[in-house]
Amino acid sequence: MIRKPIRWLVDNKLPHISENYPDTVYYSDFFGDIVEEAIGSDRAIITPNEQLLHSQTIPFNSPPIVIINRMHLTQETLVRNLRHFEFCLLHDKHNETLNGQ
Repeated sequence: MIRKPIRWLVDNKLPHISENYPDTVYYSDFFGDIVEEAIGSDRAIITPNEQLLHSQTIPFNSPPIVIINRMHLTQETLVRNLRHFEFCLLHDKHNETLNGQ
């Protein structure tokens, strides 16, 4: 099974990426619930918000959620991390879908 590149929903508190790859869209709390937005736009979440892990409302079919420490996080390190996460998630042969990861 060939998987397409991961589309990312990035927390607005993280550095902004000006490159076309990885595919990123920025999210702000102003727009509502980040999990609902990720499900609706079919994007994986990357955020420094650790409280998201403790939420009881995350459905099992949610896209992958990545919690990242934003201390000393530059634009370049964010790009490198997103590409690394994508590589790891896409090359895990045990999962047919990324939902619930």
